[in-house]
Amino acid sequence: MRKKIVICGNYGANNLGDDLILHAFIQRFSSFSITVISADSVETARRYGIRAVPMLPCGVRSFFRVFFCKKERANFLLTKEAIREADLFILGGGTLLTDDPWQAMWLWGCHTEFALRYSPKVQILANGIGPFKHRWARRWAASILHRVDLVSVRDRQSWEEVKSLGRSDLELGQDPVLEMAFLNNLKAYEKMKDYVVFVPRYCSKNTNKIKNEFVKFINFLTLEIGKKVIFISFENSKKEIDFLNKIFEQCHGDIEIVKYEADEQKVLKIIANADLVVGMRLHSLILAKRFGIPFMGIAYLQKIKSFAADLGRSEVICDLDEVNAEILLAVYKSALKAR
Repeated sequence: MRKKIVICGNYGANNLGDDLILHAFIQRFSSFSITVISADSVETARRYGIRAVPMLPCGVRSFFRVFFCKKERANFLLTKEAIREADLFILGGGTLLTDDPWQAMWLWGCHTEFALRYSPKVQILANGIGPFKHRWARRWAASILHRVDLVSVRDRQSWEEVKSLGRSDLELGQDPVLEMAFLNNLKAYEKMKDYVVFVPRYCSKNTNKIKNEFVKFINFLTLEIGKKVIFISFENSKKEIDFLNKIFEQCHGDIEIVKYEADEQKVLKIIANADLVVGMRLHSLILAKRFGIPFMGIAYLQKIKSFAADLGRSEVICDLDEVNAEILLAVYKSALKAR
């Protein structure tokens, strides 16, 4: 009889990076009976051919619905039973235990606490840990890290963070996507000319300023250098797609837009055959690394800087708060030198 594991993370959220992490875990644990805790359990089960259950009710409204709504109560009991029956509960991957935003620490902290109560073995696997802005989050994370059976982090910054929280017994690994075997089998994307892939992310702060600087930078690539630029959305959300469309509408030259939900394999093939990737999404940079393609990152969170620092490539990262077209062009040239 196969051992049972529950994998918990930001799954079913229409995010390419998280979907790839789940794909990698399913490959790694193919000998186990897998259950995934997902924000969209029906779609996750259909897409990957595995069992999926809903997330636990961690919000105030969702918590009280368990008592008054038969369907919500049934979903809660289904997830609880999956955790109780599992031989192993895995929290991962991604940057889950952080309070940037604070809701992340609350959501994943609650799931981990529930697992620590009901599952015989709990592991934090391939995670980014921190940063922490608030004392309550830091203390809670430290408590969790001391009680789980294994802690595995994906970058040196997270390693140092866990050490500072008092846990010395941990493993330093890498993002699971870097290990994915099926990425080796992607057929070439037929391209008529050299192109750059641009993967932005919606930002609520200084949105118009950032958008305008992106437009200037992309127009320089297309009109002055003669590059084709392919825009890719890594998240199927309205605010993300609207932000991408607003940039796209003001750009000129040879440009194309590809929405993630259209064709996942096409997205991966485009990245695999690009000349360079410009990304705000961490997994756009991880895929570039996986395919041996030059990349430059725009850091909206610490995890972007941590990834580049571990590779000794901090010079190809620019901070979102300091972004302008001139800086983007300078970092672009630095990234090309590493070809």
